[in-house]
Amino acid sequence: MIRQRLFALAQGQEDLNGHDKLRSDPLFKTAIETMEELASIPTLCRLKGQVTRKVTLALNEVLGGAIR
Repeated sequence: MIRQRLFALAQGQEDLNGHDKLRSDPLFKTAIETMEELASIPTLCRLKGQVTRKVTLALNEVLGGAIR
């Protein structure tokens, strides 16, 4: 789900509205490296609601310190 959200942001999809079309797009699925149906808007919204400062800092470490 995080990859899905990051790739959508990279494509300029700032809000979650575009994910209904993207979740079944074959090229988007290939970029995410799956052929399964991607997360729905409600699922991504729940994920977004769970993000805390601690989670953000942990993701920053995983992504190689890209956020400073």
